[in-house]
Amino acid sequence: MSNTRQATIWPLFVLVVLALAPRLAVAPKQGHRGDEVANEQFSLDMLRYGFDFYRQTDSCYPPVMLYLMGGASAIWSALGGDLTPGGVPFRVLIKLLAILGDLGILLVIYFALLRAMSVRQQLLYGCLIALNPVLIYDGAIWGQLESLVLLPVIGAVIACQRKQPIVSLSLAALAILIKPHAAVALPLLALACYQKCGLRRTVVAAVVAAIAFAVLVAPFQVGSPPSMLVTNMLGHKGDLNVQYSSLNAFNIWGLGGFFESQYQKIAGLTYLTWGLILGGLSYLWACFVQWRNREPEGLWASLTLAYLGIFLFMTMMHERYIFYPAILGTIWLIVDIRVLWSWLILIVVGTLNMHYRIRIPNWGFLHQLQDSHILLHTGVVLTMAAYAMLSRAAIVGSLARSKKVED
Repeated sequence: MSNTRQATIWPLFVLVVLALAPRLAVAPKQGHRGDEVANEQFSLDMLRYGFDFYRQTDSCYPPVMLYLMGGASAIWSALGGDLTPGGVPFRVLIKLLAILGDLGILLVIYFALLRAMSVRQQLLYGCLIALNPVLIYDGAIWGQLESLVLLPVIGAVIACQRKQPIVSLSLAALAILIKPHAAVALPLLALACYQKCGLRRTVVAAVVAAIAFAVLVAPFQVGSPPSMLVTNMLGHKGDLNVQYSSLNAFNIWGLGGFFESQYQKIAGLTYLTWGLILGGLSYLWACFVQWRNREPEGLWASLTLAYLGIFLFMTMMHERYIFYPAILGTIWLIVDIRVLWSWLILIVVGTLNMHYRIRIPNWGFLHQLQDSHILLHTGVVLTMAAYAMLSRAAIVGSLARSKKVED
């Protein structure tokens, strides 16, 4: 093996070890009990009912997530593994999906962005993913699976940047069928594909992505009414229990109190309506940023702003939804060091926002701050500051590049 090849591989080996060590250490510990119970039950129901899953259960997960959860449980069961609900082996199995998603993100970023850098830069920037506290908290500690959603979204961005619109939009469709949160990225990805590849190739890519979407849904859809996709996969009955302005989220609605009804009114409009207006405007701003910025970091910037704006301004936001802008902002940092301070705010606030909910590990001094609401108000102000700073960085960078092109 050549010295060049060794210099390419050994930093990746170090990063993988650094990523696995803390995650495997905390995975056996109980995270969010309610989410763990739900994930374990969905996995068992998938084994029991198969493609009849939606007709037999009240699920909130789309098909590809069920493929992953059911497939992992089936393999584990075939190997003689313990699938007892609430048991450590089953808990670790579900969290292992998130851990593998984290490693997937690390590998994609390494080979797409870091491999051409110096060894020092590979290790430095790679650690931003490998040891990212938001990634670790969401998956290995909490037990959520957002990294599985973001992995194909990241792949879709890279494919778009490499002028592969079919791969890009197909990965976006796959991500939506893991969790609907990925739908936020789809219009921006389509816009970027149009910018880079033209209308015809983008339309062809959209058709292929739609076919892939239909193929993945079809086994569950056969024999069910057309409304099944919306009522079961995107709008399950449990939504009736979360009609609140803010669910522990450090956003503008959190300032008015968590779990307030989103149908309360201010200035003649409900919180829900205001959230849709402000969130919609923030998304249009992200689209404008994408339209103006066609450089490699353009999509990272617009996607970060889109997810952060939705988290900050729309109602019904959970605390953990700050995961998406925090991780996308990390990749933006890798390609543009000028967003360092904004990124740092997102990581600190993202970690504390999830800690605010389940308090793992037990940081007693933060509990005192939580009870006095100091942490909440500080978190909201910092989130708003990060959004403003990132918006400025995106538009200033775009103007600077436009001026350079003109010169």
